[in-house]
Amino acid sequence: MAAPAHYTAATNFGANVLTTVYLQTMFEEANKRDFVVYPLGKVAALPEKMGKTVRWNRMAMPAVLSALTEDDPTTVTLTTTTVTSTLLDYGASYPYSRFLEMTAIQDTIPEIVSTAGYQFGLTCETVCYSSALTDATQIDAGVAMTADTLRTAVSTLDGLDAIKHPQAKALGGRYCAVFSPEQAYDMMGEGAPTWWQAKNNQVEATFQTPWDGTPAASMLYGTFIKTSTVVTTQSASSEEFGYVIGGAAFGTVSLGQGNPLSPRVVITTPEQRVDRAARDQGSIGTWGLFSAEMLNGNNLREIKSDIT
Repeated sequence: MAAPAHYTAATNFGANVLTTVYLQTMFEEANKRDFVVYPLGKVAALPEKMGKTVRWNRMAMPAVLSALTEDDPTTVTLTTTTVTSTLLDYGASYPYSRFLEMTAIQDTIPEIVSTAGYQFGLTCETVCYSSALTDATQIDAGVAMTADTLRTAVSTLDGLDAIKHPQAKALGGRYCAVFSPEQAYDMMGEGAPTWWQAKNNQVEATFQTPWDGTPAASMLYGTFIKTSTVVTTQSASSEEFGYVIGGAAFGTVSLGQGNPLSPRVVITTPEQRVDRAARDQGSIGTWGLFSAEMLNGNNLREIKSDIT
């Protein structure tokens, strides 16, 4: 039997009459990291024209009084503890041409805007880990994270009179914890009694929900747990780190419009570029001033476990 005369290959006219690819007219959803640590920080309100360095003050609590002798009151000298942080400058520019704007598929420019905002938010979330949390006193869970290690961390914070975190306190708990996915699922799979014997089936789902509205059923040892893949970016090659966080454990400060959860994105259309004769290129930019700092190590513990 003779081969077809006009087959769709590199010879004959097949390759000339076929389009190279069919392009879907919308973008697929991208994988994004969750921002769960930034909302746990104490936000400082820095007004404009007041410099770039923020200082937090904390009163040092005096010791227990001794019994008086002849009604002579003890003279107490009160002191304060201060923490300072200097704003850092973060920004990025995403140029785009009028040619792209007029020829690219639908929603290309809005996708760039969304991506730019996400990058700035991710940057600030990562700064919270690298600048504020990594200085915390560390507890080594060993090969795998366990609920018993969480118990140790909570009991340590309780012994230090750690402040209840407002997010947890509103839900009937004391602290908030952020672990890598591996650490959280290590706890779910540990031995007897297992996590699942102590908790109901709502627990796993609540690991990915926002802090607000988290059901009390997800609390263990007075601590609400969330998972974050951002925390894994701070990991050593063979270890991962999670955090148990009380109130006023770390602070964040930003200046200017927007914040990490709702960053400002500046769009300059090609028509607005008066410096270009043909008005042929625009830009999408993000910019902001942000910093984070640990405020009180007695309200915070870092837990490390092996990557397995």
